[in-house]
Amino acid sequence: MTTSSESASLDPSHRGQFIGAFPSTYGSGEDAQPILGLAYRGRILGGEIEISDESQEGDWFSLGEFPEPAFADERRVLTMLRAGD
Repeated sequence: MTTSSESASLDPSHRGQFIGAFPSTYGSGEDAQPILGLAYRGRILGGEIEISDESQEGDWFSLGEFPEPAFADERRVLTMLRAGD
């Protein structure tokens, strides 16, 4: 399992508020694999963005400017955050 803090090489002070668990799939068709996204609301107090081998770039975005996520679970979380849930 990869967490956002692992993907971004950041060190959050704590995990923050648990938002929810969101089932989704990785891939499509017969090759689709079930995944479970766990979402937390937290605050980064230190660290730098370092790009892993799995990523090409990284940046900070406000909720309103956040690019369209690739996975359905990520889109659901972003929609909830933008709605203030």
